[in-house]
Amino acid sequence: MKKIISLIVLGIFILGCSLLPSSPATPEPTNTPTRGLLIATFTSTSSELILPTQIPTLEPITTATPIDLATATVEQTETPEIVYTSAPPTLITGLSVGVSFHSQPCTALTTVTFTGDITIGPANFTEVEYRWVISGTTSHIGTINRTNISAATTFSIHPSTYKLGCGSYTVGLQVLSPNLVTDKKSFTIP
Repeated sequence: MKKIISLIVLGIFILGCSLLPSSPATPEPTNTPTRGLLIATFTSTSSELILPTQIPTLEPITTATPIDLATATVEQTETPEIVYTSAPPTLITGLSVGVSFHSQPCTALTTVTFTGDITIGPANFTEVEYRWVISGTTSHIGTINRTNISAATTFSIHPSTYKLGCGSYTVGLQVLSPNLVTDKKSFTIP
């Protein structure tokens, strides 16, 4: 068995040696397929070679008479106005918050009334979503209210009332749609 394996190895060695060229020669280019390699050959149509130093350089364009920047005049053109291809977006452009309450001893809860005005423009039909957010000694996030607006206007939202104990608070009127806007007011119930 060892003799058979030795003969096979010897045969492969002799076969490999017989494929080698007997004298070193310059390999001839062959047309062999390549993998992902683009090989390009160029044939010159002229016997004249162009060296990189012979490539013409581009010269700047000059005018017959030089321009004097000190006395040059510029033609005035009108600035084009913005033309909307569709209605401009509806946005909340203003927001204000009011707080009112009557002080009473800290042994009882105080009724606090929050008021707010929302200014919307330009005039587009849209749904406005807003809510009250209270933070401080007690925190509360109100439910989302919705109202439909069809004209640029300032509207007062329905006053909201909360019962709060003594302490420092911040109330915020937060508009969620059509754009996010918040106005805050801080107050203290003594």
